[in-house]
Amino acid sequence: MTGAAACGTRDRANTFGWLAMPSAETPVLAATCSWFSGPTTVETDMAVQAQGKRWWTGGTCPSGSYSAEAVATHEAGHVFGLSHVEGAEHRMLTMTPSLASCDNGPATLGKGDYDGLIALYGGR
Repeated sequence: MTGAAACGTRDRANTFGWLAMPSAETPVLAATCSWFSGPTTVETDMAVQAQGKRWWTGGTCPSGSYSAEAVATHEAGHVFGLSHVEGAEHRMLTMTPSLASCDNGPATLGKGDYDGLIALYGGR
């Protein structure tokens, strides 16, 4: 992952963690990069913005903070192959492209998130 929240060169190591991404656009909370061999995912890197953001993980949310759980769940959705869902009717889904401060709702998968995973991997 680069400092601009872009995919760097594949290094054959899956990573997840905090990363200062000083060149990323202001609203970027995290980024995920995936590499494929045909239809098979062979590597993923996920980075949570460590610079200029306040994070919250439980209890009362400090004003202006973001839910680390909601962001990590969203990025994991990308690892599993889910894309962003656009539109006001999807704003409560984990895969919505933006997250308001102090909103931890997307930390829990909704029906649309499950439907997307079932479409990719099939039902039980």
